[in-house]
Amino acid sequence: MVFLITRPLPQAKKTAAKLEKMGIKTLIEPCIRIEPTQLNKRLRVKKSIVIVTSRNGARAFAGNCDDKSSRIITVGSRAADFLKQEGFAGVLHSARNAKALLDYIKSNFAPGADKFLYIRGRHAAADLKSSLKGYLVRDLFLYESVAATGFSANLAGLAADGEITGLLLYSARTAEVFMELAEKAGISKFLDKMVIFCLSPSLAEVCRAIPHKEILAAARPNEDSLLELVKKYVDNSR
Repeated sequence: MVFLITRPLPQAKKTAAKLEKMGIKTLIEPCIRIEPTQLNKRLRVKKSIVIVTSRNGARAFAGNCDDKSSRIITVGSRAADFLKQEGFAGVLHSARNAKALLDYIKSNFAPGADKFLYIRGRHAAADLKSSLKGYLVRDLFLYESVAATGFSANLAGLAADGEITGLLLYSARTAEVFMELAEKAGISKFLDKMVIFCLSPSLAEVCRAIPHKEILAAARPNEDSLLELVKKYVDNSR
């Protein structure tokens, strides 16, 4: 039993360590890498309310903004915790998911009354501007996900032998790149032996385009919940 981890480094190594503590062998094959977008000058937030929807966004924002009093709304407690650790004292709210974030904004802010600055990557799945019509939302791209160019020969051999039984996917972008690389490596015909573990139900819907044995989605969109799902599946399979 080998589980394939597709998330970027260095996070992939941390995930692998957690799985190996469960007795699960892992193979790390990052489908994307996160590259920061360089700004010509330090970011000036002024009176805008900053929206951060991921740890990647939190890192990028912290690396570009010196104003520790910035008002911030996040998706996920980990993004909020990271920003607080970096000295940002103005975290107003940490929403459970993107829908909860939209609900919070619509319940607490009037359209057109406040300006929002959405920190995002160039391939981010969420399109907040279209969901917040009437609100003053400006996108700011501070990072991008760069696709890997190929898989290792080791992965091809393990997939052909049926050794890869689990596949962890964290984003629609990663799922898209994974399918492209699987086609390129000639392993698509072996994917129906794998159980796909997805970070969220919405991602699971996207992953139905990938050949699979089974698709399972975390109850909450965070890694702790995803790994709980993996543990439950593995325990029931032994």
